[in-house]
Amino acid sequence: SAMPADITVSCASQVPGNQGVTATDNCGGNITVDYSQSALPACASSGSVTNTWTATDCAGNMVVHTQVVTITNSSAQSV
Repeated sequence: SAMPADITVSCASQVPGNQGVTATDNCGGNITVDYSQSALPACASSGSVTNTWTATDCAGNMVVHTQVVTITNSSAQSV
């Protein structure tokens, strides 16, 4: 499937999780796709999160893709 591109969101609640990334192998066989996500920043309106997918075939060949999600809240605060 398509590899998710780096994106910018305005708050941590908009950070995407596993986006259904799949992989294929020219030699057939099973492909395992593992997903991990770095910890959300302490401040929900700034920082970054890294989503990582690692695809591994039965021969141990690996491909890694990372997506950086930048969190930038530029909205003015109201009181």
